[in-house]
Amino acid sequence: MAAPFGTSWAQCTNANQYPGQNIIPDAGGALTTISTCSFTTEYSQIENIVAGATYQFTIDGGFYITVHQGTYDGPVLGQGTSPVTISAATNENLFAHWTMSAACDGMSSCQVTTVQLFLNCTPPSFTTSTVNDCDNSQFYINVDITSIGDAGTVAMTYTVDNGPATTLPGNGPGSYQLGPFPNLSLVDLTVEHDSDPMCNQTREDITNLIPCPVLSCGPDNYTYCYQNNDFYSRVFQGTSTYPLRLEFNSGTIYQWDGDIITIYDGLTDAAPVLYTGTGINGNMTGINVTSTNAQYALCVKLTSTAFTSCGDGFTSDLLDYTVGCLDCTPATATFDVQLDCENDQFYVVVAITEIGTDAELDIANNAGAPTLQATQPGEYLVGPFADGTDVQVELQNSQNLLCNVTSPVLTNSPCPEISCGPDNYIYCYPDVWDSVIVYQSENTYPIAFEWNDGQMEWCCDNFTIYDGDNELAPVLYSGNNNGQNLNALEPFISNNPDNALLVKFHSDGSVNCQNQGYPPLNWTVSCLDCTSPVASFERIPDCVHNGYLVEVTVDSLGVNAPYLQIVNTYNSDTVTNVMTNTYVLGPFPVDTVVQLTVLNANNPLCKVVSEPFTWSSDSCVNYACLPTGVEYCYQNADTAFFTFASGTTEPITINFLYGQLLVNDYIQVYNGLDTSAQLIYMGNNGGQIGGFAINSSNPDNALTLLVISSQAGACANGEANPIYWSVGCGLVGVDEFEVDGFALFPNPTNGEVYIRLDNAVTGAVNMEVLDVSGRLLVSERFNASTGLTKAFDLSGLQNGNYMVRLSTPAWSKSSVLQVVR
Repeated sequence: MAAPFGTSWAQCTNANQYPGQNIIPDAGGALTTISTCSFTTEYSQIENIVAGATYQFTIDGGFYITVHQGTYDGPVLGQGTSPVTISAATNENLFAHWTMSAACDGMSSCQVTTVQLFLNCTPPSFTTSTVNDCDNSQFYINVDITSIGDAGTVAMTYTVDNGPATTLPGNGPGSYQLGPFPNLSLVDLTVEHDSDPMCNQTREDITNLIPCPVLSCGPDNYTYCYQNNDFYSRVFQGTSTYPLRLEFNSGTIYQWDGDIITIYDGLTDAAPVLYTGTGINGNMTGINVTSTNAQYALCVKLTSTAFTSCGDGFTSDLLDYTVGCLDCTPATATFDVQLDCENDQFYVVVAITEIGTDAELDIANNAGAPTLQATQPGEYLVGPFADGTDVQVELQNSQNLLCNVTSPVLTNSPCPEISCGPDNYIYCYPDVWDSVIVYQSENTYPIAFEWNDGQMEWCCDNFTIYDGDNELAPVLYSGNNNGQNLNALEPFISNNPDNALLVKFHSDGSVNCQNQGYPPLNWTVSCLDCTSPVASFERIPDCVHNGYLVEVTVDSLGVNAPYLQIVNTYNSDTVTNVMTNTYVLGPFPVDTVVQLTVLNANNPLCKVVSEPFTWSSDSCVNYACLPTGVEYCYQNADTAFFTFASGTTEPITINFLYGQLLVNDYIQVYNGLDTSAQLIYMGNNGGQIGGFAINSSNPDNALTLLVISSQAGACANGEANPIYWSVGCGLVGVDEFEVDGFALFPNPTNGEVYIRLDNAVTGAVNMEVLDVSGRLLVSERFNASTGLTKAFDLSGLQNGNYMVRLSTPAWSKSSVLQVVR
C-alpha cells in the first residue's frame, strides 16, 4: 500500500515496546518523560494525539529516532538524530523507535526519553477539590479557574461515570462549584478554550478521594481489582460501640514498584497509621487491623504506579477483605504438628488456652479431616493427614467470623533419624535440590550438628537449621557462610525438650557441587554426651628444619573421653591415644598456616581448636655481615637449612673452616633466600669440607645452605666431625668450576652420582666411565642446558677408583671418582 502524503517508510522498526503502558503527553505543553531507561532496541507508544498538532521527541546521547503513526510499523512521520519534531497526520497513536543511528543498531545501556506537545495558544489553568455531603451520600467539586490563557472565555464541560456531557459556557477566572455527584462517582471535567481546542485542559476521574464512610457493623465482604496508576480509598465506620476490624482474606499486591496499602485509625488519612505495606511478599492474606478511635472508624487507601497491577493481568488474585464490628472475643491457641511415622501420617495439635465468646467453637480444617467442637480450653488432635499435606486449621466463632483464628500453613516434618552417633554424612548436591532432615538424640543429651567441609553457591543455595523437630521452631542459622567453606561455622547444638534439630537444604538451577566442582557437603551429627578437653598450644620456631613446631599441652581429657586425638590442618596427620601430657607436632614448613584440634576420640564434637599458627621464612634469615661462626653436627637422614644474608649491598660469603661429610652426605648451596633460587653447589668436597668457600651473586646478597645426610653414618653418632663455617660480607675469590670444567658429587659415592656442568656448556655431551685399565664400563649421552645437574646410577660398579670423562666436539675433561660400598 502507498504511504499517505507527507510520510515515508523507514527501516528503523523495533519489535519490543517499553514502557508497557501508553504515554500521554502533557496537554498543557509541559515536557513529559517517557522513560528514564529506554534501550536503543525498543519503541514507546504515545496516545491522546491531537491531529495536526506538533510533537517533539528526544533521547539522551543524541541517538536516532524514527516516529511511526497508527501501528508500531506504520507510516513514518519523521526520523533523524534527537531531537525529532513531527506533525501528527491523524489522531492515531504515535510510535517512537529508539536506535543508535540510521543503521538501526542498538546497545545495552539505556537513556532518558521525552515527548512534548507544542501549542499555538495559551491554555487556561485551574485546580479542583472535593467537598463531601455525607448526609446525602454525595459530594461537590470546587473548580478554581486561575487563568483563562489567551481565550476570551472558557466553558466547563463534565461527564459523570462516562454519562452524557453537561456544558457551562462563558466563564472567566474565579471559583465555581459543580454537583452534587453520587458518592464515589467518577467525574471527567474539561475547561475549554473558546477559539482553539488544542488548548483545552482536562481532569479525569475526579472523585471524593476520602469518601463518606460506609456505616455498618457487618461483617461485610469487599473485593477489588486494582489498576495501574490507581488511587483507591474507602472509609468504614461501625454502628455500635465495638471496635471495627478489617481483615484480608486473600489478595495480591505488587511489592517491588511502589504499590502500597495504608490503613488509618480514623475517618481520614490524617489519622494514625495502623498498617502500611504489601503483606508478606505481596500476599495480603491474614493482614488485619482493629480500630482504637472513638469514631470506631478505619480509612483504607491503595495507591499504585504505572507498572504492574491486577488490572493489567499481573495477578487474577483480587484483594478480598472483610470489615465488621468486633463484638466478640477470639480464642487463644497454639498449633503444632504431631508425627505418626509408623502410619506415614501426622496430626495437628491445637492447644486452646482461652475459648473466647463462642460457647462451642468449631475446629475446622482445609484438608478433609472431621471438624471438631471445643467447649473448653485444652488440647485437640485434628487429623490424621497424609505425609506432605499442607493444612490450615481454623477456630471458627459462630457469632462473628472476624473472631476466627487461623493457623499457619502446616505440614509434617520428616520422621527423625534417631541416633547418638557420631554419624558422618557426605553429599555432592545437584541443581534444584530441596531436602529436609530431622536429627534427634536417642537419650537425654542434646544433639549437635557440625560442618567438616563443603561449599554452597553464595547467592541462591543455602541451608536453614531449626532448634526443634519442625519448621515452626526457632531458627539457629540460615545462609551459606557467604559462599565460603562451611567448616568455618560453629557447631549447632539443640536447646529444646525433644533434643532435635531440623536441617533444610535448598539449591537453585545453577552452580552446585555436581557441576561446579565445589567440595561435597560433609557434616557430622552426634549427641553431645561429653565435655571439651582442656589444652594449650605454643609455637616453637625450627629454622634448622625450615619450619616450626607446635607444642600441645593437654591438661584435661574432658568428660566421657577414653583418650584424645590431635589432628592438624596441614597434612591431616592424626596423633592418637593422647592423654594428659605434652606433645610436640611438626615440623610444619615455613610460610604455611596450620591449626591443631584436640578432640574426644569417641565424639569429635567435644574438642578444642588452636589459633592459626605460621612462621615466616623471613624470620629464619640470619643477617651476618660481621664474621659469624656456625658449627653443626648433623644426624642420620638429616636435612638442615641455614639462610644467610648480608643485610647490606655487599655479597655474603660462606667459608668452611673444617668438617667431615661421609659417603652420600653432602651440602647444597642456593644463590638466594630459599631453595627456589639457583643451585650453585652440590657435593662434599671429597669428604673434607674445610677450605671450601662460596659467594652470593644475587640482589638479596643471600645464600641458602642445606646439609643433607643419608641413613647410615652421621656426626651425631660420633662417626664424623662437626662442620664449622664462618659467614660474613666480602668475596673470597673462589669459583665453582675451572674453565670448561665440571662438578662431580658425592665423591666418594656408593652408587648414585651427580654431574653439574659450567653454565656455558650446552648441547650434546658424552659421559663415559672407565676403570684403571682403560676399559669402558658406562657410556651415556645427554643434552646439557644452563644450570642442569644430571644424575647417573653407577650402583653396578665395584669398589675402587674410576675415571669419569665428559666430552663434546669442542672439549674433553676427566675426573677421578671413588666408589665405596
